[in-house]
Amino acid sequence: MFRVRAYKTLQISTRLEGSWRNSGTVPVLPAPRQVGTVTATRDVTDDRNISVTWTAPSSGTTPTDYDVEYKQDNASDWENADTGHTASPYPFTHAGSGASTYQFRVRASTTLQSGDKLKGSWRTSNTVPKLRAPNQVGSVTATRQTNDETSIDVSWTAPSGATPTGYEVQYKADSGDWETSTQVDVTSGTSTTISSLAGGSKYQFRVRAYKTLTSGTKLEGSWRTSNTVAGLPAPSRP
Repeated sequence: MFRVRAYKTLQISTRLEGSWRNSGTVPVLPAPRQVGTVTATRDVTDDRNISVTWTAPSSGTTPTDYDVEYKQDNASDWENADTGHTASPYPFTHAGSGASTYQFRVRASTTLQSGDKLKGSWRTSNTVPKLRAPNQVGSVTATRQTNDETSIDVSWTAPSGATPTGYEVQYKADSGDWETSTQVDVTSGTSTTISSLAGGSKYQFRVRAYKTLTSGTKLEGSWRTSNTVAGLPAPSRP
């Protein structure tokens, strides 16, 4: 608020002062309004990256920048992602994002020439779900080769839903423990041959699909077990 008065200075240096008149009140600058809808989307090629987008406030003080915060796996406290980001979208990167859920919030801010900052209210995004392990593979079939009794062909059908990175195959002989035999890249199909097995032993196999995240974390589906491959019978007595 301001006030003004007129004065007149006489030759004898005396000053004749009029009465004050007050101005109207100049209000403080309001903070920017709340931003529009905030949307968070995981990148399809690199699961560590999430793009956070929003729309600028539709009216009110024009913001100069935006603050972005996030919380992981429904944590109680928000963490700072970026302060003073100038425009939508915001490229969020976190090493373990594929295996965690994430939520974001954004607010508009106006930085004054004095350095003071007027902050709007937060608006929260959708929750970005964590990536899940592949579904269980379909039927697993094991067949001993007729021309090489030490080799068994194992095949299965791909799981429904998300495409896995690959498959893990294990086997056990007779009543032994499961042993890891091989891993099959998804680009190699849905079958493999296990060699150097004992022809006289019976074998069972199991297969599970897995997805390897960009961070190296491995999401593993549940096992599905094959039929039992019988051992070759001993020769009969002459």
